[in-house]
Amino acid sequence: LLWTQHYPGSLGRDIGYSVQETSDGGFAVCGFTENTGVEEDVYVVRTDANGDTLWTRTVDLGGSEVGWSLRQTDDDGFVVLANSFTFADPDGDLYLVRFDANGDTLWTRTIVSPGVDESHGLDITADGGFILAGGNGYPSRDIFLVRTDALGMEQWRRTHATSGDEMALDVQAMDDGGFICGGRNEDLLTGDIRMHLFRTD
Repeated sequence: LLWTQHYPGSLGRDIGYSVQETSDGGFAVCGFTENTGVEEDVYVVRTDANGDTLWTRTVDLGGSEVGWSLRQTDDDGFVVLANSFTFADPDGDLYLVRFDANGDTLWTRTIVSPGVDESHGLDITADGGFILAGGNGYPSRDIFLVRTDALGMEQWRRTHATSGDEMALDVQAMDDGGFICGGRNEDLLTGDIRMHLFRTD
């Protein structure tokens, strides 16, 4: 063990879901911080190589939000994939939030689709855009992919329907321009859950 650090938010109930080493040898973490005892906000922490805090950012999108995945961009900024739910919209929406190197928000994009959305997978594509992977339609979800340009504007989406409950939990852009997704597949009749790999062009 070299070191441990804690990064408490406003009420002390804070969880990190994604971490990446940054270009300067430090780290960036995203997750959530609880702001009222009921709702959560996206929480982003950037540290130096020793884990000492350089800056933190809290993002309130108007509901209960979780930052699931984070990537550093070529300009030393960051992009975070978040889910947001409200009492008025329990199905929720997906958000891309783009930060500069100092943690200031550059833009926020909302990705709306019918039914319950959940997405944990995020990567940067060869053209500087973004690929999102998750599931839509709980309790019988279908894997879905959304590709955006570098400004977070949607270029296309694909839904891959099956008879089971499928969810992509991670995605990686491949050298040939396609994508590989890792996740879960559940047989709704037997309850069997299997690891699931999903490769696209």
